Amino acid sequence: MLPVAELAEVGDDQFDAEVLRAAAGAVTRSLAGTGSVSISLPATTSTQAVAVSEGALLEGVFTPRDLRGQ
Repeated sequence: MLPVAELAEVGDDQFDAEVLRAAAGAVTRSLAGTGSVSISLPATTSTQAVAVSEGALLEGVFTPRDLRGQ
């Protein structure tokens, strides 16, 4: 299987946790079914790192709508 790359636009230098969470979720959803995924986002604080992990693990499986119970 050939390597696949997915890019996500996260905007300017103001990377808040919600933006990073959504970007990680979008990338993992778009790569569903691949053998493995590696994510590199500009998380410089523990809050940002947790947001990336949550996005990759939770939003990659569930849509944001599912997580909000709507």
